[in-house]
Amino acid sequence: MLLKPLNLADIFLVAVLISAFKLTEFAEIEVGLGFWAYVLFVLCFIETLSLLSKEQLWEREQQTFCPDEKTCSPRALQQNLKQCHVCGQLSDSVHCPRCMTKLKFRKTNSLAKSTAWMITAMVLLIPALALPIMDTINLGLHTKATIYSGVEVMWHAGSYPVAILIFVASICIPIVKGIALFYLVYQVKRCTHPKLASKLYRALEFMGKWSMIDVFVVILLVSLVQLGTVLSVEPQSGIVFFTAMVLCQIISVNHFDPRLLWDNLKQQ
Repeated sequence: MLLKPLNLADIFLVAVLISAFKLTEFAEIEVGLGFWAYVLFVLCFIETLSLLSKEQLWEREQQTFCPDEKTCSPRALQQNLKQCHVCGQLSDSVHCPRCMTKLKFRKTNSLAKSTAWMITAMVLLIPALALPIMDTINLGLHTKATIYSGVEVMWHAGSYPVAILIFVASICIPIVKGIALFYLVYQVKRCTHPKLASKLYRALEFMGKWSMIDVFVVILLVSLVQLGTVLSVEPQSGIVFFTAMVLCQIISVNHFDPRLLWDNLKQQ
């Protein structure tokens, strides 16, 4: 269940469709049974993950502790209760009584780590967008493409949905994620609507993996198109910066502790 946020099967499927569409410019593409089998696998896999409940699985090991709201203070922090990030158990001990994980009230240096990783990501975004991500060699002619030039090619070819998808996933989402996370860090000390801020954080978690579409597209094209000087695709330095940027943003969002948004609510 800890690997659930790293589930990229649906992103890979979208990348396969985009890659197949790009290859139609150079050759005829026929969809085989393996493709439909993979589509079925992705649908079944996503449905299986949605049906699995981490809480129910851990309840079989030990029942989750629920404090009495009538006799206890309204906040777990005031009761010296810590929630295990692995199994979700509440306890006032040093280690979780259910899975023996070390318990903490909040993530250590959450704001500093989250800010540092996001600043690194935003710096990496500049060369990721400026440098070419792949080089298409067609009959000896080299055509290097950046993320934005790829969007332009798709748009002029009439592939508006694909162009919009790549533009949003690879350009808009990284910029929006950076601005949104810096906003959440700023809101920690003076957040007046922690519920809305927490929803924004959950949205950032969901958006993170969609920026991997371009990475998978380049990997697929480089793997499939290798015909020497006749037709081949080679990765360029831009995709390295872009991949590093996406990973830094994912790490940054995971380091941020949304519970901090609620800590100063009563002090305002």
